[in-house]
Amino acid sequence: MKSIFLPPMPFLLPLFAILIGIAWACYEIVVKNLNSKDIAFSFAALAAAFVMFYLNVCLGLEEKKKEESIKLHMTISNDCVIDVFSSLPFKSKFIIFNREALSLACIQTLDKYSDGSKVIIPENALNEDDGLADATKFFLLNCIFGYWLDDYADWQMKKKLYKGSYSASFRNSKDDKSDDTFISKDEIDRVIGNFGKGFSLSDKVRMTKGLTLPPNTTLSMSGDKVSLENPFVKFEFSIDVANSLELAYPEVRKDGKVMFHLGHEHSNLNYEANIDITITMKRERQGSIEYAKYEEWTNRLVEFFKSGFE
Repeated sequence: MKSIFLPPMPFLLPLFAILIGIAWACYEIVVKNLNSKDIAFSFAALAAAFVMFYLNVCLGLEEKKKEESIKLHMTISNDCVIDVFSSLPFKSKFIIFNREALSLACIQTLDKYSDGSKVIIPENALNEDDGLADATKFFLLNCIFGYWLDDYADWQMKKKLYKGSYSASFRNSKDDKSDDTFISKDEIDRVIGNFGKGFSLSDKVRMTKGLTLPPNTTLSMSGDKVSLENPFVKFEFSIDVANSLELAYPEVRKDGKVMFHLGHEHSNLNYEANIDITITMKRERQGSIEYAKYEEWTNRLVEFFKSGFE
């Protein structure tokens, strides 16, 4: 458990340096001039000011953490194609245009869920060696980044709204006049492990060359968790696949709710997955004039993901 009296790690060295300076001043100036009341009182004020400054650094800067979960309904058709079943009008076009290619990259896993004419649930479904969870994570990771590259490639993208349409302007390469970070499609492919799996974002995303993100942003993946981090915020997301399967035909009713028809001749394999998101706004930048801009960006990013997948 972290102590509330421990400052952010980047601040330890300068605070320690100030403390050493105060201790040195005490020895070299105050101790050697003890008969000077003015110096003694001034030093006491200096020491008290440092204590107040230290407490304000520790207690006045707070880390903000926010968690979101985007709930997905996944389907597998009798021709072994994974899809995200969505009732929203703005479902990611990347999913629509690339679900067959992504499923083909996982065909060794998906093939066991169909006999050629209808979907089936094999005996070892969702066991550790089954591979469906890994195939779903591979599918969704690529869909997330593909959708991101297609529709929100620049964190400061500018849109003009028209009646029934919009136009967008964004940077599509490293801008030498800006400190913003540019992460190429090849780098994204490398981080999420696409090489050698028969699918590449570099080949499938045509319009954009990469993502333009806030300054000093790094992209990494540890285990199943993808992380974007810069001095202001850490944005993490992972995919969780539920351990249950059902044969049914999903249909969106007029009220927007999903109804499942059991025993339907066009039944799909249905299961659930979540995109779990954790946003950590760092305490060491809470007082910055740009803090609100980064917080707004992360909120827009979450809403953007929701609009393409829920």
